[in-house]
Amino acid sequence: MPDSFGPASAWAMVRADEESTVSNWAVVLALLAVAGTASTFSLVTINWAKDVAAQLAASGQAVSTAKVLAELGPADALLAALTLLALSMLAGLEWRGRAVSRFLRTATRLQALAALTILAAWLGHAYLSPGVLLGGDNVVP
Repeated sequence: MPDSFGPASAWAMVRADEESTVSNWAVVLALLAVAGTASTFSLVTINWAKDVAAQLAASGQAVSTAKVLAELGPADALLAALTLLALSMLAGLEWRGRAVSRFLRTATRLQALAALTILAAWLGHAYLSPGVLLGGDNVVP
Protein backbone atom coordinates (compact mmCIF):
# COMPACT_ATOMS: atom_id res chain seq x y z
CA MET A 1 0.00 0.00 0.00
CA PRO A 2 1.53 3.37 -0.96
CA ASP A 3 2.28 5.91 1.75
CA SER A 4 0.51 8.81 0.01
CA PHE A 5 -3.00 9.04 -1.36
CA GLY A 6 -2.95 11.02 -4.57
CA PRO A 7 -3.72 10.40 -8.23
CA ALA A 8 -0.31 8.83 -8.82
CA SER A 9 -0.63 6.39 -5.92
CA ALA A 10 -4.20 5.50 -6.92
CA TRP A 11 -3.03 4.75 -10.46
CA ALA A 12 -0.20 2.61 -9.06
CA MET A 13 -2.72 0.57 -7.05
CA VAL A 14 -4.95 0.09 -10.10
CA ARG A 15 -2.01 -1.07 -12.22
CA ALA A 16 -0.79 -3.43 -9.49
CA ASP A 17 -4.31 -4.85 -9.21
CA GLU A 18 -4.56 -5.43 -12.98
CA GLU A 19 -1.20 -7.19 -13.10
CA SER A 20 -2.02 -9.54 -10.22
CA THR A 21 -5.39 -10.70 -11.46
CA VAL A 22 -6.38 -13.62 -13.62
CA SER A 23 -6.91 -13.35 -17.33
CA ASN A 24 -10.23 -13.08 -19.10
CA TRP A 25 -9.80 -16.61 -20.40
CA ALA A 26 -9.82 -17.91 -16.81
CA VAL A 27 -13.27 -16.36 -16.41
CA VAL A 28 -14.43 -18.01 -19.65
CA LEU A 29 -13.14 -21.38 -18.41
CA ALA A 30 -14.81 -20.90 -15.03
CA LEU A 31 -18.06 -20.00 -16.78
CA LEU A 32 -17.72 -23.15 -18.89
CA ALA A 33 -17.20 -25.23 -15.74
CA VAL A 34 -20.28 -23.75 -14.07
CA ALA A 35 -22.44 -24.16 -17.16
CA GLY A 36 -21.22 -27.69 -17.82
CA THR A 37 -21.67 -28.99 -14.30
CA ALA A 38 -24.99 -27.20 -13.77
CA SER A 39 -26.36 -28.54 -17.06
CA THR A 40 -25.23 -32.07 -16.28
CA PHE A 41 -26.70 -31.82 -12.77
CA SER A 42 -29.97 -30.57 -14.23
CA LEU A 43 -30.21 -33.17 -16.98
CA VAL A 44 -29.13 -36.12 -14.84
CA THR A 45 -29.90 -35.59 -11.17
CA ILE A 46 -32.83 -33.18 -11.30
CA ASN A 47 -34.42 -35.17 -14.14
CA TRP A 48 -34.07 -38.40 -12.15
CA ALA A 49 -35.50 -36.79 -8.99
CA LYS A 50 -38.40 -35.41 -11.01
CA ASP A 51 -39.11 -38.83 -12.53
CA VAL A 52 -38.99 -40.51 -9.11
CA ALA A 53 -41.45 -37.95 -7.71
CA ALA A 54 -43.75 -38.41 -10.71
CA GLN A 55 -43.69 -42.21 -10.34
CA LEU A 56 -44.47 -41.95 -6.63
CA ALA A 57 -47.39 -39.63 -7.36
CA ALA A 58 -48.67 -41.82 -10.21
CA SER A 59 -48.66 -44.89 -7.96
CA GLY A 60 -50.66 -43.04 -5.30
CA GLN A 61 -47.81 -42.80 -2.79
CA ALA A 62 -46.99 -39.64 -0.91
CA VAL A 63 -44.10 -37.70 -2.41
CA SER A 64 -41.56 -36.65 0.18
CA THR A 65 -38.06 -35.25 0.07
CA ALA A 66 -36.75 -38.27 1.98
CA LYS A 67 -38.18 -40.74 -0.56
CA VAL A 68 -36.78 -38.83 -3.51
CA LEU A 69 -33.34 -38.36 -1.94
CA ALA A 70 -33.22 -42.07 -1.06
CA GLU A 71 -33.32 -42.85 -4.79
CA LEU A 72 -30.32 -40.65 -5.60
CA GLY A 73 -26.86 -42.16 -5.58
CA PRO A 74 -23.23 -41.18 -5.06
CA ALA A 75 -22.90 -39.95 -8.65
CA ASP A 76 -25.70 -37.46 -8.00
CA ALA A 77 -23.95 -36.22 -4.86
CA LEU A 78 -20.70 -35.90 -6.83
CA LEU A 79 -22.45 -33.86 -9.53
CA ALA A 80 -23.93 -31.57 -6.88
CA ALA A 81 -20.52 -31.12 -5.25
CA LEU A 82 -18.83 -30.40 -8.59
CA THR A 83 -21.51 -27.85 -9.46
CA LEU A 84 -21.03 -26.08 -6.12
CA LEU A 85 -17.25 -26.19 -6.55
CA ALA A 86 -17.42 -24.65 -10.02
CA LEU A 87 -19.81 -21.95 -8.80
CA SER A 88 -17.52 -21.24 -5.84
CA MET A 89 -14.57 -20.95 -8.22
CA LEU A 90 -16.37 -18.35 -10.33
CA ALA A 91 -17.52 -16.45 -7.24
CA GLY A 92 -13.98 -16.58 -5.85
CA LEU A 93 -12.55 -15.10 -9.03
CA GLU A 94 -14.93 -12.18 -8.69
CA TRP A 95 -14.48 -11.75 -4.95
CA ARG A 96 -10.68 -11.81 -4.92
CA GLY A 97 -9.84 -9.92 -8.07
CA ARG A 98 -13.08 -8.61 -9.61
CA ALA A 99 -12.20 -10.82 -12.58
CA VAL A 100 -15.77 -11.19 -13.84
CA SER A 101 -16.40 -7.45 -13.66
CA ARG A 102 -13.16 -6.79 -15.52
CA PHE A 103 -14.07 -9.46 -18.08
CA LEU A 104 -17.36 -7.69 -18.79
CA ARG A 105 -15.47 -4.43 -19.43
CA THR A 106 -12.43 -5.71 -21.33
CA ALA A 107 -13.38 -8.92 -23.15
CA THR A 108 -12.18 -9.27 -26.71
CA ARG A 109 -14.68 -10.22 -29.41
CA LEU A 110 -13.52 -13.85 -29.30
CA GLN A 111 -13.81 -14.00 -25.50
CA ALA A 112 -17.27 -12.41 -25.62
CA LEU A 113 -18.34 -14.87 -28.34
CA ALA A 114 -17.09 -17.79 -26.23
CA ALA A 115 -18.94 -16.53 -23.14
CA LEU A 116 -22.17 -15.88 -25.05
CA THR A 117 -21.98 -19.32 -26.67
CA ILE A 118 -21.55 -20.95 -23.26
CA LEU A 119 -24.44 -18.95 -21.80
CA ALA A 120 -26.72 -19.68 -24.77
CA ALA A 121 -25.97 -23.41 -24.53
CA TRP A 122 -26.54 -23.37 -20.77
CA LEU A 123 -29.80 -21.44 -20.98
CA GLY A 124 -30.95 -23.48 -23.98
CA HIS A 125 -30.15 -26.93 -22.60
CA ALA A 126 -33.66 -27.19 -21.16
CA TYR A 127 -35.10 -27.44 -24.67
CA LEU A 128 -33.04 -30.57 -25.39
CA SER A 129 -34.65 -32.76 -22.76
CA PRO A 130 -38.40 -33.16 -22.30
CA GLY A 131 -39.65 -32.20 -18.86
CA VAL A 132 -36.78 -29.90 -17.89
CA LEU A 133 -38.29 -26.61 -18.98
CA LEU A 134 -41.94 -27.49 -18.45
CA GLY A 135 -42.88 -30.17 -15.96
CA GLY A 136 -45.89 -31.32 -17.98
CA ASP A 137 -44.20 -32.05 -21.30
CA ASN A 138 -43.04 -35.54 -20.43
CA VAL A 139 -44.82 -38.85 -20.10
CA VAL A 140 -44.26 -41.10 -17.11
CA PRO A 141 -45.10 -44.76 -17.77
